[in-house]
Amino acid sequence: MTKLVRYACLFLVLISSVTLEAQQEKYWEFYATPKGRSNFGVHMQSATEIILMGGNLRNDSITTISSTQDSFQNWTLHSDKIGSMLLCHAVYNKQTIAVAGRDGVFGVFDIASKQVNFKSSGLSNYHLEELSFEDEQSLWMAGNAKSGDEAVLWKSLNQGDAWQVAWDSAGAVVHALAFQKQTGLLAGSQGLLMRSSDQGLTWNTLSLPGFAAQRQWNDIYFVTDQLVVMVGGNPAQDSVMSIARSTDGGQNWTVVLDSIAPMLNAVHFVSSDMGYAAGNDGALFYTVDGGLSWIQIQLPLTVNDDRNLQDIHFYGSKFGVVSGERGKALFYRNFDLVGPDLQLNRAEKRVNGDVFLYGKVNPNNSATSLNLLYSSDGINFTSSAIGNYSGDSLIDFVIPFQQNAGQYWVKLSATNSAGTSETNALTVYTGPNEIPNFDFELWDSIAAPKPENWGIAGRIKLEDLGGGNRAIRLQALGEEPGAIYFADPRDSVLLGGIAYKGTPTQMGVRLKYETATGDSVMVVGEFKDAAGQSLNSWVYKLAGTQSSFTDMLFDTKLPNGAQVDTFKLLLVSTNYLGGTIDSGSVLTVDSVWFVGSNERLPNQNLDAWKPDTDFKLIGWTSNDTRNQPRPFTANPYSGRYALDLKSIKDLEFGYPHLHCGNVPDGRYAPGFSISQAYTKLYGYYQFTSAQANDSFYVNLAFFKQGQQIAWGQFVETNSTNDYNLFEIEINYQQNPQMPDSAWLETGIRNGIDTKGSGSAAKLDLLSFDMPYVSPLVAKNQEELKQILLYPNPAGKTVRIFGVASDATVFVYSSDGKQVFAGTAQRLEETDLQVWKSGVYWVRIQEEGIVHIKKLMIKPE
Repeated sequence: MTKLVRYACLFLVLISSVTLEAQQEKYWEFYATPKGRSNFGVHMQSATEIILMGGNLRNDSITTISSTQDSFQNWTLHSDKIGSMLLCHAVYNKQTIAVAGRDGVFGVFDIASKQVNFKSSGLSNYHLEELSFEDEQSLWMAGNAKSGDEAVLWKSLNQGDAWQVAWDSAGAVVHALAFQKQTGLLAGSQGLLMRSSDQGLTWNTLSLPGFAAQRQWNDIYFVTDQLVVMVGGNPAQDSVMSIARSTDGGQNWTVVLDSIAPMLNAVHFVSSDMGYAAGNDGALFYTVDGGLSWIQIQLPLTVNDDRNLQDIHFYGSKFGVVSGERGKALFYRNFDLVGPDLQLNRAEKRVNGDVFLYGKVNPNNSATSLNLLYSSDGINFTSSAIGNYSGDSLIDFVIPFQQNAGQYWVKLSATNSAGTSETNALTVYTGPNEIPNFDFELWDSIAAPKPENWGIAGRIKLEDLGGGNRAIRLQALGEEPGAIYFADPRDSVLLGGIAYKGTPTQMGVRLKYETATGDSVMVVGEFKDAAGQSLNSWVYKLAGTQSSFTDMLFDTKLPNGAQVDTFKLLLVSTNYLGGTIDSGSVLTVDSVWFVGSNERLPNQNLDAWKPDTDFKLIGWTSNDTRNQPRPFTANPYSGRYALDLKSIKDLEFGYPHLHCGNVPDGRYAPGFSISQAYTKLYGYYQFTSAQANDSFYVNLAFFKQGQQIAWGQFVETNSTNDYNLFEIEINYQQNPQMPDSAWLETGIRNGIDTKGSGSAAKLDLLSFDMPYVSPLVAKNQEELKQILLYPNPAGKTVRIFGVASDATVFVYSSDGKQVFAGTAQRLEETDLQVWKSGVYWVRIQEEGIVHIKKLMIKPE
């Protein structure tokens, strides 16, 4: 069959593109190599330095190694002597080339000195077909007995001085060998295909589908660890072109092409998508989709005649050489390409303040230098070297934590022989997180016993009257009055209550009080029937001072024959109905009882108390002391705690709302200061919805001189099993302005029902502009006991025992704002008197572990 017919058949199975062919055609040139030698191997050391390996097969067989420093213009013969022709080569680290060929010839070529050292392999009865370096000294080599009845794989541990048989097979013929990390592939005639997953220690036979199992496989190329392409075919009269592809490291194969056409001898990829294949009769093809489809490169006969092509190598994506028989070489030069492919995808922040950058570089197998460019003004950039790359690489590296926090613009620059590429700049913020207590690790806990059966609000205190007698002292706390109650007091309406069947004529209260000017303490009560209808309600106000306990009676005014079902009672320290909450007023209650009824109230003497603990989240304010957030320890996203929000089931207005910073009564107002024009807020959350229309939300606003200039919101209505990352886009009313403060709120709500449902949410690791990565692990209590701050309370200095001197340390004030960042040693050298006396929180981070310690600073 003529070549014309072969190529016509090939067009039926290959994808062709006139546009791409024309683009390829203009980049290829023919060059004659020295003395018309056949070159079975080619290596491009640079865009202009090319090394060829081969010789003559018959009529005074020749061993040839030649090189050019100026792109085929001038040549130097390093070996051109009577001997056996070279068939294969392998390159180590662009320093050393091992060469081998017919009749057991083997040598090592030093690229820098251009000296070749031929060694006796002791394998003169074999033709050596393939080489592969494992490291500088360890080398694999495959070949076939001249008799054609044995294929052998050898290994040398001393760069070819001695060889040991690693595998052999009678009747097989091997032509291809490739290693990628632990995976090795060996292929040859009659569909021979072997795979090793332990770097050549053991080999397993693989099967190829259909006629591919009868083909001769001549070359294998690992495009990535998983993507492998193999080429070959059938060299007989009706020759066949075959290409197979694996996407799982060579375990399973798909035949991409198996059609009548010239057999392929070599394959090479310049990226994960772009590759070339060459073979007999000048066959030359390329792919742009990782080997799924192949396009013929149609060149004039003056450029590409019918002499066989044997090897391919590219330097980057701009320069390549295909070597062939009898002095034939094709040179590819594409000056239209610009630089390596480069991406800077995103920036993230670690909890210790470091910035973590993610990107990708594709140098197209060309030595590429990668640099970080950074700027504090977005205009003038400073360069810092990251490293050198030669293959597709995912980039992840750290910009270390900066004590002098600031906003930076960062981008990547990559340079190789094809040019220089730069990414767009990302804006990052290095330094402290300006959100107070951003990861909810800072909690204060106070032992606070509670009276059994009663609801409480505001500031309460147990007063021991002796002899088992106890009373409760009530005082307003912030915007919440001090109170005890059998009900749920909100907005002047008493809801809930307790079951009560008596019909008393009076209610007695033993109490004492002291009210601020214009204020009064209050006794509020109501009886209801089984239908929920009010039988009678009352509000009694007491003003002035009653410094000792006194018994006071209040008429219940129940109608005759009333059938009482529910009783509600509120004893409150300030006139909350008058619109003023005054913490200067105090009410102390000893007991409550009824006249005219034998039915008692639960714990009416207030003598029964239960142990309890109040938790205060540093830097945050709750809208309701009865529904305070608690530290969540079962499964925080990071560290020891996450924020735990719960909608209290069946409690009227039982939905929690939490505000960051000092925001009185949760008003929409600046709560904490910021210094950057952030564009996003990130955090991790879980949400369990107990009823329809419940939602977990995070709201924020930025202010400048008290005026809102930006806002953002996140809302989740669906339950989540795991922590999810949320992202809020911060929308500025005009072009981003520099804010000076922020308001941040989170909670659970229902737009229809105000009665608590039992929905719950967890929140952790809030951050502006970059999400946190590498969550911290908390040490257990026993390990924490080994961490000691001394002295504590501290005066001028404090020492940290139990951690390394270079452990990362942050110190936060009582409102959750960071006041110090550095190492343990630097904190020990810091004069603490520059800070105000009071409570501080010390966060110690070491090897991904977080410890939180409370520190008291006293004036000297």
